[in-house]
Amino acid sequence: MPVGSFVGQYTGWRGPFWALAVLASLAAVLVGRFIPETQASPRPSSKPSPAPSSSTMPNAPTC
Repeated sequence: MPVGSFVGQYTGWRGPFWALAVLASLAAVLVGRFIPETQASPRPSSKPSPAPSSSTMPNAPTC
């Protein structure tokens, strides 16, 4: 903050604005370059799984 205030006294608000714009652009390039891309997780199958039968659930109520 003090550096931005000091620069702002001599260049107006545009100086710190452009300095931060350059730093933000540099940070975006560095993140894009050095942060590894995540792998996509496998998609779940589109068909629903079968409902469990009452024989696999011994205490299930019967209708």
